[in-house]
Amino acid sequence: MNGQPKFTYDPASIETLIKYISLDRLAAYFAMGKTVPERAIHLHERNTELSEAMYGVLQGFEITLRNAVHNSLSAAHGDEWYEKVSPLESEYNSLHEAKHNIEQRIESITPGRVVAELTFGFWVRLFSAEL
Repeated sequence: MNGQPKFTYDPASIETLIKYISLDRLAAYFAMGKTVPERAIHLHERNTELSEAMYGVLQGFEITLRNAVHNSLSAAHGDEWYEKVSPLESEYNSLHEAKHNIEQRIESITPGRVVAELTFGFWVRLFSAEL
């Protein structure tokens, strides 16, 4: 934690937070917090803090992974390898959307921009078994 004292919630605030965060989302935190609502909310807040702390690491991993895959596929199939593969419809849609986003910014479509514009979901689906 960041060393700051925990925020104390009044019962009305707890009820409002549970309503808008949702019981389904908080269920795991209630299980860990021995069903104490304020404890569950604090655990949810802690999870958010940990997620924020990991963001930079995950972002670096994602960028490194996508560029490593791009470099490898470019070596085997050329810089525009994504034009030569037969992606599933979801990957095709992601490629189309990436190019559209680049055009909307009035930038030229380059392999580097396409790779940077693709979401992590594209890369996950690219290597996933078709369901």
